[in-house]
Amino acid sequence: MFACRDRGHSGHDRDYSQGVIIVNEGLFSGGSGNIQFYNSSTKELWDQVFDSVNNRPIGSIAQSVAYSNDQVFIVVNNSNKIEIVNRKTFESEGTQYGLNLPDEILYWDGKLFVTEWVNFNGDRGNVVIVDPHAGTILKRISVGVTPSKMAIINGTHLAVVNSGDSTISYINIANQSLEKSMEVNQNPNSIVSLGGSKFAVLCGGNPSWKGKETAGSLHFFEFGNETSRSVFSQMTYHPTLLCKNANNQLGYALDGKLLLMAAGSTQVTETAWFSHPGISGIYGMGYNETDQHWWISDAKDFSSRGTIYRVNQNAAITDSLLAGIVPRNFGFLK
Repeated sequence: MFACRDRGHSGHDRDYSQGVIIVNEGLFSGGSGNIQFYNSSTKELWDQVFDSVNNRPIGSIAQSVAYSNDQVFIVVNNSNKIEIVNRKTFESEGTQYGLNLPDEILYWDGKLFVTEWVNFNGDRGNVVIVDPHAGTILKRISVGVTPSKMAIINGTHLAVVNSGDSTISYINIANQSLEKSMEVNQNPNSIVSLGGSKFAVLCGGNPSWKGKETAGSLHFFEFGNETSRSVFSQMTYHPTLLCKNANNQLGYALDGKLLLMAAGSTQVTETAWFSHPGISGIYGMGYNETDQHWWISDAKDFSSRGTIYRVNQNAAITDSLLAGIVPRNFGFLK
């Protein structure tokens, strides 16, 4: 495990345009998020890069990240904002306010699409469309309860998972309107585009502490219509974090392990492809096409610094990195 913490470094003489952005939530109460940057060329890990470059904390509960050719957009959930920074220098270029508990973010065709929880009372959330250059909110589209992950489908639609009411929202991008909603199994938590009009949605099922326990499932769609689903065999199986690697294999986390399906398969696997006794749980995960590694984060006790593991194509750990508190999301900059 290694890290370059150097909090005293101003960070102004560094190039952040290529590498990996690590979004650490920070402490839930009274803390601030931590944005780290992994330099893929030198294999250095730079800590608190937003704070050191801009001389201020990023805010409470850093949540997710997206990027364009020249800017990086970081959602800060509890601070109800998006921080916009220069992709090369990480210097602030603005802050987008006016959001209500924003969660995930996606950049497409010059616009930002942000899921917004609104509150914790079971009300429907929104997808907020933002023009980052003008700094204006273009539209709010009401979707399901607790919307989170999104994917662009066929370049024409945006699909959104709503974990609070077990639905998928299908938005027409050109019209900026909700086209349809589809019911799936309980707790949809992640989504992956499979190219063209196809996409997959992973549902975690209902854990026992929420009432009647149900198993997780994987759903496949084309043109917004479900084509097949595969249900896990055990009620206690609650998968999360659906991702896709460069070989078009779907992977997901289950009980602290990474499971990997065969390319093109529509049947879930329950056999671990990667596991490690030192991992207490997988809180964040993504596949980096540049270094051809799975990036896996372990939030440990959610109050001290976590660990990130880089796992190669042979399911072996290449190295581990000292993360911030509650490492959640990655931005793989090419």
